[in-house]
Amino acid sequence: MKTEVGSQGVPGKRGSLIDGAQENGDRDRSVHESPEHFIPDRDEDKDRVTVSFTLRNAKNSDLSSALNIFEAFEAQIHHVESRPGRKGKVGTDDLDFFLRCEVNSSAVNSLLNSLKRVAEDVHANKEEKVPWFPRKIQDLDRCHHLITKFEPDLDQAHPGYQDLEYRERRSHVARLAFHYKQGESLPRVEYTTEERATWKEVYTKLSTLYPSHACKQFLDAFNVLEKHCGYRADNIPQLQDVSNFLKGKYSILSAVVEE
Repeated sequence: MKTEVGSQGVPGKRGSLIDGAQENGDRDRSVHESPEHFIPDRDEDKDRVTVSFTLRNAKNSDLSSALNIFEAFEAQIHHVESRPGRKGKVGTDDLDFFLRCEVNSSAVNSLLNSLKRVAEDVHANKEEKVPWFPRKIQDLDRCHHLITKFEPDLDQAHPGYQDLEYRERRSHVARLAFHYKQGESLPRVEYTTEERATWKEVYTKLSTLYPSHACKQFLDAFNVLEKHCGYRADNIPQLQDVSNFLKGKYSILSAVVEE
């Protein structure tokens, strides 16, 4: 039997369960003694815990008692699964349970102590917390709004901090990236005469240095960009053009980011 359930938050028999957990804690030195009273802290870190336990000659009331314990500690139950007990005698109504829940970190030991009063073979494991990371391309929309610390508006050591015109122009280009969503056409930037002149000067100088200072792999890639993506001294390439080429040749998509 598998059951997906939501949060259960009825206090129920909280007082007696906590007292029982404390009594069991005195007998079981492997479990820390629980607090005198369980007062949930809404801001406290929560642990994801997987719990397995066995109910001997299980009846509906036995399962209800076990679930009441999780309710008492305001655990949010995400998954419950049961199967016939593996260790019981033939003909008995033993049931093994597997349960996944989220509970306040300080309440885990007390919850397990209480569960041991009504169940056997109680085992628990805390799930490692993995920081969120993008797993599909649409998830990148949740990343590009991050602000770097080295922003000219925030860092007085930034070389453009005193240049108000530069800061306004940078903000304009950054807003294009800020409002971009995956699936849309990449925004095109209309570069100014001064920006194109700067690009031309830098591009021309670096192009003379690449043959003697860059590796073969870089030179090969740079030649491809010049041939297919509009890399020239008199033209600043647009990201959409580069993305179209990379997607067609290498199945690589470009993403716009604010920086």
